[in-house]
Amino acid sequence: MESSYFSVEQSQRGAITKLILANDATQMNWVIDPEYLASLHYHDEDKLFGEFHITVNGQQFQSINVTPKIQQFNTQSQLIFPFENFKVIENFILNGKALDWQIQVENLSSSELEVEDFGAWISLAYVMFRDKHVRRNANRSAAVFPSISPEYTKLAVVRRDNTVPNLGVYQTEGRVLSVGTYNEYTNRFFENASPSLDGMLFHEFILAGGYQDDQRPPS
Repeated sequence: MESSYFSVEQSQRGAITKLILANDATQMNWVIDPEYLASLHYHDEDKLFGEFHITVNGQQFQSINVTPKIQQFNTQSQLIFPFENFKVIENFILNGKALDWQIQVENLSSSELEVEDFGAWISLAYVMFRDKHVRRNANRSAAVFPSISPEYTKLAVVRRDNTVPNLGVYQTEGRVLSVGTYNEYTNRFFENASPSLDGMLFHEFILAGGYQDDQRPPS
């Protein structure tokens, strides 16, 4: 997909693998790149931007285990993930200076379904690169700062060298309970004392659940 403001590439599964701002001279990729994951032998394809996990009526499902039906156009795409009694629909729409992301769960049965847990990955490029190119680590990586509320969760996505342009993610509909983070890293202290770690942070929107029953914070 492409507009005057964004260039977007998606995998064969529909996950967003490249998000580039047209006016960015560095042409930074603002999402985690599966090719970079593969080069490090990290197996996190289930956490690419747009993948999700969901628990319905006590049964756990992951999008990575389902082949979606995909429709792609110049400025929008739709992913439909079919499950036995329900489907999950994701729409990505380039709209002016925004990329709109819509997620729906549709009940295909005549019975009530309970969504007990639902997390959708929004894996932005919070990457500590393995190489020693300091400029790349500062300019091609973004720190992610969540501000969480049920009706208006926001993410400030700021390039680590504090140059522009940067990104903002804004909830405009529905409910977001929290923002989760998963870390994948390698300790390289004995190769290089500082910096000694390389890796990345994967972020996700918690749309339902988020805690095991015995781990919920007191209300």
